[in-house]
Amino acid sequence: MPGIIGLINKAGEGLPSIEPMLDAMTTQHQYKTERFEKNPTQIGLAHLSDNKNNQGIYTSIDSNVTIILFGEIYQFDEVEKLFNQKEALDSIYQAYKRYGDSFVTHFEGEFTITIIDQIRNKVMIVADRFGRRPCYYSKVNAAIIFASEIKAILAYDAYSPSINYEAVADFLTFGYILGEKTLLSNIELLPPASTLIINTNDLTYTISPYWQLNQHLQQSELSDEESTEQIVNAFAKAANKRLSHQETNYISLSGGMDSRALAAVIDPGKNPIETVTSGLNGGYEKVITKKISSLIGCEHLFYEFDEQSMTNSHEDIIDLIHHSLVSNDGMRGTSSSAMTAYSAMQRKNHNLRHVITGHGGEIAKLDKAYSFSIRSDQDLSELSTNPTDWAFKRMANPQRPEEVKNLFINELSGAYMDSPKANLSSSLQSIPKDTKPAQTVSWLFLNELFRKRAVYALMTHRTYTNIRLPFYDDTFISSVISAPYHLRRKYNIHREIITRYKPELLNIKLSDTRMRPFPNQYDYLFSGLAYNLGKRLGMYKRDHPEDFFESATNADFFRKTLLNERSLDRQLLDRTTLQMLIQNYSKGQQRAYNLLHLLTLIELWFQEYIDHE
Repeated sequence: MPGIIGLINKAGEGLPSIEPMLDAMTTQHQYKTERFEKNPTQIGLAHLSDNKNNQGIYTSIDSNVTIILFGEIYQFDEVEKLFNQKEALDSIYQAYKRYGDSFVTHFEGEFTITIIDQIRNKVMIVADRFGRRPCYYSKVNAAIIFASEIKAILAYDAYSPSINYEAVADFLTFGYILGEKTLLSNIELLPPASTLIINTNDLTYTISPYWQLNQHLQQSELSDEESTEQIVNAFAKAANKRLSHQETNYISLSGGMDSRALAAVIDPGKNPIETVTSGLNGGYEKVITKKISSLIGCEHLFYEFDEQSMTNSHEDIIDLIHHSLVSNDGMRGTSSSAMTAYSAMQRKNHNLRHVITGHGGEIAKLDKAYSFSIRSDQDLSELSTNPTDWAFKRMANPQRPEEVKNLFINELSGAYMDSPKANLSSSLQSIPKDTKPAQTVSWLFLNELFRKRAVYALMTHRTYTNIRLPFYDDTFISSVISAPYHLRRKYNIHREIITRYKPELLNIKLSDTRMRPFPNQYDYLFSGLAYNLGKRLGMYKRDHPEDFFESATNADFFRKTLLNERSLDRQLLDRTTLQMLIQNYSKGQQRAYNLLHLLTLIELWFQEYIDHE
């Protein structure tokens, strides 16, 4: 996948080549690659061949400072005025000259920025505020390695992998890994909004935050009208500054409210825009998205999924799950991993180079925030008194059927029973005690769910496509997380956005309810009830392509993947309990499916990262 790789070898001890590490990131795809080398530092950068986002490598005229940008800077008009530069790399250099290590506070975007300062004998690696371009690092003997992809670090000859069983326990409990751990004990993730500074003389290093989410969790004192106005304006600006003026922007449309809000604020008359939807022919999203596209005046593209390829052999599904796993470094595990990889490959096949999506709208609708949804007054009460128990119950229960008490053995057994909840409690310690429930959920959503699930799902798509996310804009998030809970429920924010810019979109039905977004009693009676009854009778399977992958991963699929000698020889799973779990899944226990899918991902991770297959 695209990314950065850096190797800093202690001065005087030679420079092994970074080429094997760069090859590990680029071997399966054609990327443009750039390199920097000056003892003791080597840098490699791989990105999609069109370099219209100004990422790349820049060295000052005096050769004392080198800037490497992987990612994008978004508030570029403001940056250009501040630093009088037309290129992002030039602006970063001028900001570093003017402000030193604090330069990054003047930039918004999603990026990993690396600065090599020859005079001060240091290398800085800077992560954006929400960790949208992950960067890993490891100290190996007399070298420090950092990279956008774990496989690049594994390609370093002197690196020896060691399993982090607490991270494996997190993965099997939550579907992702809490904090900055990875599945390898000697590789860690650079925290969001942090700077890693390495002394190139002795390889000592420090990690310092330049911005902290937990310091922005106080509820706003603005009136509801003022807060809503601020949020709506921030979203409209976020969406439009992510548009490319040179190439076609493909707005990813679904039948829901997030992409509808996105469609409302973008003006097709000012930029080259088309809308695009992928799905099954006969699904309701095809009908809904065509209406939305027509209303905003865009050409609409519908790319039909191939049902046969979605329900193919065990090997084909394994290939898709494996592709998703490798592109996200084993940091994310959900039952939709095959669907994620399939969708990404569809975008590649249709050459969708610049896609803008509505991912992340849940931050503005806390009653729809997946496992962290606030659904009742009881949720508000529990969040105020015991946020750890509330969050653990929401995050862990779907993956923890009763059988797991005896499923794990050896090192994984103790880690699974004890560490996930302790890790969650430790993570929540950073939130001020007087934080309101809506802001606690915002922190959980952004720091854990978004950063570990959404970011890594999008990494699969970024293998082929430039993906841009208005809902994850710095200014928009800062304005929305301080809003009170009553503004961030029942699609209030989405309704305000759409009403302001394109109110006609509120008359088009939602694909998941077959009703208008804010239904009256007539809608409930004649549309909603009929749809819910039809779903129970299995009439609308074509609305949910992911179900086709689930139907392909039957009990035999899991027996073949997990009940084989290679998997059992890892001495992590009890054979008898695993057989019982698969049997329960064959009888319809959905919880068993979630865990079995995660176990499959861990097995494939071992094959790829430990067995090197």
